Amino acid sequence: MSGLRDAVGFLTRIPVAAGGHPGSSAVPWFPLVGAGVGVFAGGLYAGSYQIMPSPLAALVAVAGGILLTGAFHEDGFADTADALGSGKAGRTALEVMRDSRLGTYGSIAVTISILWRVLAVAALDPLQAVAGLVMAHALARSATVLLMATTRPARDEGLGHSGVTMVNRVGAATAMVSGLFIAGVAGGWWLIPAVLVGAVGFVWLRQVAMTRFSGITGDVLGACEQLTELAVIAVVAVVTWGGSDPWWA
Repeated sequence: MSGLRDAVGFLTRIPVAAGGHPGSSAVPWFPLVGAGVGVFAGGLYAGSYQIMPSPLAALVAVAGGILLTGAFHEDGFADTADALGSGKAGRTALEVMRDSRLGTYGSIAVTISILWRVLAVAALDPLQAVAGLVMAHALARSATVLLMATTRPARDEGLGHSGVTMVNRVGAATAMVSGLFIAGVAGGWWLIPAVLVGAVGFVWLRQVAMTRFSGITGDVLGACEQLTELAVIAVVAVVTWGGSDPWWA
């Protein structure tokens, strides 16, 4: 169970593991940890929904998820947006990405991400939100593992390089299967459009990373998580708007 402990310590602020990057044994557990974040956020929404309007309850849920993960992925999303918005490529773009200062494009990206998730979750009832958030967080972690397993690192150091080197075929396959299984149990047939839409964002981001950065970095992995999470929760909001509930509801 050390892999699970390392995955929890790496992906959340729960102090259960030593610092540093986790080993390969943690990778298969990434989707399960993501699902746990989804359960936590969904529980916050379900509880808050009883005492406040759904937009405020959704804000509580999204903020809770961000606090639990330490804005880990939002930071990467912002840095990637700044690098892409700079119009630069190669080493220059990587230096923009490495800059700890938040730029205009990064600020806009994070703002849109938070608003997108709050509005999408606010459109759901508590049961729909729990299912959707579990799906979004589990599939988002599976997507990051897939990106690590299929793309070279842009640098010879950093989280992107560590991520690529710690992923093996068995771990990547396990993470893919577990993420799909968890999402399927949570949402049933919702999994099909969620995966299709998420795949579009994944392919686009991977192509951009290879073209502009010659590979992935830790920030690009954060952007992958965010884009997948946004895609899945949007799909859930759309299908439930059409009158669909979780199969188990």
